[in-house]
Amino acid sequence: MDAGWIGPSAFGSMAHGGWIVTITIQLFILLLFVWILVLRALRRMTERRRRNMVDIWRPLLAESLVEAPATLPSIHPCDHVLFLYLWNSLQDSIKGEASGQLNDVARRAAMDTVALRLLHTGRIRLQLLAHAYNAFLAIEAARAMVRICPKAAIPLLIPLISTRSDWSPLKVTALLNEAGADLAATALARRFATFSIP
Repeated sequence: MDAGWIGPSAFGSMAHGGWIVTITIQLFILLLFVWILVLRALRRMTERRRRNMVDIWRPLLAESLVEAPATLPSIHPCDHVLFLYLWNSLQDSIKGEASGQLNDVARRAAMDTVALRLLHTGRIRLQLLAHAYNAFLAIEAARAMVRICPKAAIPLLIPLISTRSDWSPLKVTALLNEAGADLAATALARRFATFSIP
């Protein structure tokens, strides 16, 4: 018998093995397809929730400049940064008493509690460091923290400022000015006091 000849039983077992591999690959492709569909559905739900949040909160924040709304809706935990972004952008466009009214809305929406909890647990510090790829998000979070609770925010932000080379010096200066000259100077003095001179 020829050594290169494959008998019927060997061919049958190779065909059977081929079918198993083919079916396994097809099942894997099907699972991958289902996973992609699930991810798309989750993304659509998140986008819809965020769009609804913006549609609700943007007019409420604008209304609060004239008169404080009687009731405020809750903010989904995943939308805290989005709220802070909306709130910061409106804060940037106003000055004076209206700024205080926006602060009141943030407090009534429990964003001050959220910011303080994040500050005290250190999570916001880790998030600011983790967002090294996103300077915009990090500076927005820092600005919101300073606006809501400058006394708690500045001592945590001072060490971070030196690690964020992607933050504009003008933005950092504005951030420190917003906190107040005395508070920023005290925090900077404490930070410099910890440095040892060789």
